Amino acid sequence: MSNLNLWNKVEKTNPKYTKNIKFGGRSFTTIDAQYQIKNATEQFGSYGKGFGLCEVNYDIIPTNAGDILAAYKATFFYVEDGKRYEFPISTGIFIEKKGRTDEDFSKKAETDMLTKALSKLGFNADIFMGRFDDKKYVDAINQQFVQEEKDKLKASKKVVIDAIAKATDLKQLKEVYNKYPSFKVSLKEAYAKRTKQLKEDATKKVFNEVRKEITPDSEGGKKYKASASLEEVEAMIAGAKDVKELAVIHASYPNYKDDILAALGAKKNALSA
Repeated sequence: MSNLNLWNKVEKTNPKYTKNIKFGGRSFTTIDAQYQIKNATEQFGSYGKGFGLCEVNYDIIPTNAGDILAAYKATFFYVEDGKRYEFPISTGIFIEKKGRTDEDFSKKAETDMLTKALSKLGFNADIFMGRFDDKKYVDAINQQFVQEEKDKLKASKKVVIDAIAKATDLKQLKEVYNKYPSFKVSLKEAYAKRTKQLKEDATKKVFNEVRKEITPDSEGGKKYKASASLEEVEAMIAGAKDVKELAVIHASYPNYKDDILAALGAKKNALSA
């Protein structure tokens, strides 16, 4: 096992989660704190369980300029391969500077200590090693992350498309729809097509079951055995009083079974409402 295994996994930073800050005469790159926590969670587990800060303490230090500084000390821990590791980390944050109090000083201290601790493990090392000062590097790494996201999206989309195709009824299709909300818009047509197909399949199933019962001597066979035009059959459908009667009509006129399917489905839904 290489000592750089973890480092190599987490050293690259997605430029989408960075900002270039200019302060005074210098500029530097900052990293989105939630992005860092997400990456650490991916490696160690949830914050507070797989990694985090403990034994957090701070001292109040008045400065000669009249400002108030909080000197923080803490222990950073993380769990890897079932073992817990830890090391000390510290930072200094102004509580009050030039007469202005920073109410978020504690939050800023926590974020700064996490960033420093994670950087010691290799997280976002390309920033701390100055590689983000090279525009060519930033452009190249940005393209890499963009392509990775496209690949993940493509793979995820295929999973959803397969799930839509495998849905055997409208209840299962709705479960797929709710499970993957990010694809509701992009796969709208696929959902609509499968919904229509499932409704048609359900209608055919009911009608085919009744069709087996239709014989020349049965009530349906006697009532609908005479030849009829498509318009006449559609009129029968419109006047049907229940789903069974619809099924009898469907079974009695197999030559029109595809032409009248939409009308049968609409009437069936109207009767079921």
